[in-house]
Amino acid sequence: MGCREAKRLSSSKGNSAVVVLAFGRPIKGGKWQWAASLFGRGYRSTDQIQEAVQAYGEGYVSCSPDGPRLTVAIGTSNGDAAGCPPRGDCAGVWTPEDVWFVSWGARTAWPLPQIYTLSGSMAQQWYHLSLYSYQHHGSRMDIAGAMTQIQSCRDTHDRCRGMSNHPAQGWTQLWRALNRDPRTAQPLRFLTDIAWRN
Repeated sequence: MGCREAKRLSSSKGNSAVVVLAFGRPIKGGKWQWAASLFGRGYRSTDQIQEAVQAYGEGYVSCSPDGPRLTVAIGTSNGDAAGCPPRGDCAGVWTPEDVWFVSWGARTAWPLPQIYTLSGSMAQQWYHLSLYSYQHHGSRMDIAGAMTQIQSCRDTHDRCRGMSNHPAQGWTQLWRALNRDPRTAQPLRFLTDIAWRN
């Protein structure tokens, strides 16, 4: 997969790119062992995930040693901003503080939020989370960019009604929401789109 991505990006004019390798939701895979669910297709331990990510990176470098600098992120399907302000106090038992921590407060976290909705509601939620960070932790939440899902909708033949932003649309919604307020104003480095790959 890394080699395929290197070949795909070889014609790119950019000097950097991001890929998120999504492994599903975090679960406990065995006694004292953390893992990810692989979206209902079994699970992989964190050691196996590390090996897979390293193999992806090696494939990318071997097929494109001079290509764009690639940031590889390990993604999990938890901690989204569903139900968060301006609507409420986030979905389920999550609070804005919980979402802030898993998205930005944890040492290795760097949010690349899902901005699917045509209405811009998801961009508004992440603006409010960045503002929450400013108000409660003294600085804005720095956001890597926006993630959309239009390719995965096509891959699964799902119309994704109301949640079918194209990458540039999602990025623009989030950039506008963040940059209308000097407390959260920032550049957004990446725009990316989800696709199903094996």
